Amino acid sequence: SILFFFLMYVLLSCSNSSIQAFEEAEQNTLGYEAITLPTDYPEEKDTLRLSELVDTLFYVRLEHPGLTDDCQVNYLDSLILVYDNQAVMAFDVDGKPLYQLPEKLGCLDVLPEGASFYLYNFRDRIIKKYGFDGKERATIRLGSEIDTYGRNFVALSDTLFAISMMNVGYNPYELYFVNGEGKIIHRVKNREPYQPPIDVRVHHTIWHHRLFRNEDGCRYYPSYSDTLYEVRKDATIHPVMVENKISKIPLKYRLEYSGQDFNQFVQEMIDKGWNSVRHFETSRFHLVEYKIGGYSQMLSNYLVYDKN
Repeated sequence: SILFFFLMYVLLSCSNSSIQAFEEAEQNTLGYEAITLPTDYPEEKDTLRLSELVDTLFYVRLEHPGLTDDCQVNYLDSLILVYDNQAVMAFDVDGKPLYQLPEKLGCLDVLPEGASFYLYNFRDRIIKKYGFDGKERATIRLGSEIDTYGRNFVALSDTLFAISMMNVGYNPYELYFVNGEGKIIHRVKNREPYQPPIDVRVHHTIWHHRLFRNEDGCRYYPSYSDTLYEVRKDATIHPVMVENKISKIPLKYRLEYSGQDFNQFVQEMIDKGWNSVRHFETSRFHLVEYKIGGYSQMLSNYLVYDKN
């Protein structure tokens, strides 16, 4: 069995189409003022305990022999759902196994107010709805317009879903809003299109945390961007934080763009101090996790912003 710790905030939560560009989103905040952290924003050096960042910290031993570190975990009132990209595994609150659903190549999400969960399979372009008893309730088939890997997915409601694309260079859009019939109702242009090198294969992008939940709703963080967005139920996005303190990797230096030798890439990232970034959020804190190059063997660092 494997010991997991559960943090009771985002880590656990975690028709005719119209095109919405990021420039439009940034200009139309509907009165919402984003937090801005310029490069010279003052910093305080302090020691924070984990208990200060989360509401509750506790441990549950899951009785399963083969879980990996690359899992999505949802802790609910009566259920623990774990998805490892091969199967959905359900446990009771004591870690006892309840059932297992073989579902490969997808992303799991749970509506906070519902008694069901959703699984998006990006290979087959299908969204499946399951009850907490493990029984399939509905299947939504998507069109061929969504044609790249979209490992990040959230259910905004029972009839509205957001899907974030991994940027492989040639995909024209990076974020889709899909209704309960599988029709695209909004999409966001790819900010950084490029021509990828022949046969380049990049696996570090699974570390990126583009769509996630906080206690107020959903957030969208475009990889390598300075801006974190709120995802609203009217299928729009609006900036909530602009962070300029951490240096991100410019497009032409990323491995998926250049196709250079991996060791050379890592050394260059270390020399220049360029990072990959992902965001988390609690009721009080914005947490920005950043790594040199964004690879798992590199040590994570954290910028913590106190909303108070």
